[in-house]
Amino acid sequence: MSEKGKVINVKRKYRKNLWIILSNMTLLAVVLALFVVDFIRGHLSIPLLAVLIFAFIGCIYHIFRIYYLFLYKEPTTLYSNANYILKQAEKLAGVKRLNLYAGLFINIADFRYINQRYGLDKAKSIITLCIQDFDSYTKLHNGYASILGGDNFFVLIKKDKLNDFLDHLKKVYVPIEVDGSVSNIHVKFRCGINQIQDNENLSTVIFFASIAMDLAKSSFQDAVYFENAMLENFMKIKKLIADSKQGLRNHEFFPMYQPKVDAQQNMLCGCEALVRWKHNDILVQPGDFIPALEKSGRIVDVDYHVFELVCNDITNWIKAGIEPVRVSVNFSKLHLKTPDFLERILEIKKRYNVDGKYLEIEFTESAGVTDFDVVKEFTNEIKKEGISISIDDFGTGYSSLSMLQLLNADVVKMDKSFLDNSFHAGNEQFIVDLINIIKHQNEKVLFEGVETQEQLDFLRQSGCDIIQGYFFDKPLVRTEFENRLRNKYYKI
Repeated sequence: MSEKGKVINVKRKYRKNLWIILSNMTLLAVVLALFVVDFIRGHLSIPLLAVLIFAFIGCIYHIFRIYYLFLYKEPTTLYSNANYILKQAEKLAGVKRLNLYAGLFINIADFRYINQRYGLDKAKSIITLCIQDFDSYTKLHNGYASILGGDNFFVLIKKDKLNDFLDHLKKVYVPIEVDGSVSNIHVKFRCGINQIQDNENLSTVIFFASIAMDLAKSSFQDAVYFENAMLENFMKIKKLIADSKQGLRNHEFFPMYQPKVDAQQNMLCGCEALVRWKHNDILVQPGDFIPALEKSGRIVDVDYHVFELVCNDITNWIKAGIEPVRVSVNFSKLHLKTPDFLERILEIKKRYNVDGKYLEIEFTESAGVTDFDVVKEFTNEIKKEGISISIDDFGTGYSSLSMLQLLNADVVKMDKSFLDNSFHAGNEQFIVDLINIIKHQNEKVLFEGVETQEQLDFLRQSGCDIIQGYFFDKPLVRTEFENRLRNKYYKI
């Protein structure tokens, strides 16, 4: 059945039950009135009483039908929801059979990309076709499948069928109509697996499986099995998120500045403000707190805090007679969902009276993919204020060179993986060609993660504009960076 037909079928089921309820209630009211009149007259009409009972039973039956649909079915697809699978798990636990199953928390990989490429309606259709596939498969093997909301699913499958189901997940194709023709697209999944133990309730199983699924997503693995150490790490992350609120109040977050160097002149030409967090006199690793704050949304407040500190430092350097360089500040793509993003950036810039030439806003490549129109509009407006735009981690996602040209970025930062994967693999010409194409679009090329003289010499010869990496400097605290501002030339 097509997605449109499926939606129509769902609506018909609800409307049919509602129509029958209303019809029975109308009939019930009429018959009840007639029955009361007859009763007052001293007559007891058996046929009217029978009709009255029939209408009453019909109402109750279809009210329970509607109740069942709302309680156990996901409303847009009429496939089972979390309540249904919890009920089935209770039945299995009651006969001591739940421990024969594994619980799988499943998420569609790169769903935002699917949404952008095919549109919202097609993306919803893919979700429906996926749960339809899971439902059909699990029913054949005494299992259960449910849709949890969005592009998340939960499956109960017998442990002896688990590997077969995981193989099946790698082969899911769904038909999608594109430009008048139907294509079968391969849907990939990230899956967290919890092998259910004795006396373990399903709510805990789903929770543990979701933790494993998050790890599968962040590590780009198809499937990850839950281990107790993951729960400890999860609790650690939750504590970091809770502590970050107090950390902002206590000014525990601060920027460190990693220099950017002109590749041809060995001169300091800019820097990147990298957020650091010193909590309880211990420096928390960025790889620990940044993903956690990103997921919780707290990173938005941290980004503004760092931007304000950067603007304050620039103002103080100028007052001290030190000529600053352009400072790039990272902003999460979550900011693109807030309507006052541009306004807040400009308000902070104005408050500290910072010239736009000293500021650069840095987005990751993925922001341009998932929120292209918003990024483009923001870029056009922010550049009117003299502030530059850079695209970070280029080459790690789905962006294209044409997208970069449309975004009108000033700097494209090449991910360190380009050097790691291409420089010693005989693919140097690929890097050269990529640099030339980007520069042809009037955008500067920056390579980060440069650590050796050999890498530097190659990038210079290839036409790279800017170098960032430990070969020149590690991230520096403010006082150390001030000394570098006073002596911008690197002797190598």
